Amino acid sequence: MDIKLKRYKIAKIVAFILCVIFFIATLTSIAYVIRPTSILRSVSIDDALLSKNYEESLGFQREFDRRANQLLYMLEHYKGEEFIESGGTIDQDSLENRIRNLFYEKYYDQENFHEIYGDNYDVPIAREKFKNDFAEEIEGIKQDLIKNELRNFNDLKKSLEETKGFAYYISDGEHSITNQDVVMLIPLLKSQAS
Repeated sequence: MDIKLKRYKIAKIVAFILCVIFFIATLTSIAYVIRPTSILRSVSIDDALLSKNYEESLGFQREFDRRANQLLYMLEHYKGEEFIESGGTIDQDSLENRIRNLFYEKYYDQENFHEIYGDNYDVPIAREKFKNDFAEEIEGIKQDLIKNELRNFNDLKKSLEETKGFAYYISDGEHSITNQDVVMLIPLLKSQAS
């Protein structure tokens, strides 16, 4: 009779342990389903258990590094809306490829095109004559490239502004990018200096 009771006690203990494991697994699954995915990416279990507050967590550090890298990229590559609008960010290889594509589109669409410009874009005389004759369309290509750069710049700015409470001002001495009014920044800078 004692042997049967020991087996029964062991079975009860094993059943209890399995119930606890399944209960924890169910709670974890529900938490992952209910919580927004952005929270799951930014807060890990280690962060929740080992960090005193969010600012000391690894998730915060990663998020801050990502934002800082976005700002540095924006300043280095785009420099600001005025620089983009002036055509300063246009990749010359991309522009040249688009002009080359325009040349060959015209070559196949117009009957006497090859008589005026030849059949090879890489011939300097033909290329320059083509660029002079189709300057309006080439300017349209430049404006499309500028619009794409502006769209990318604004998308980056928008992603930075989605972080609530994230204020930034970055400058290289010549160009600056901020999400704050300059008037609002002056008192902030004075208070930090004191």
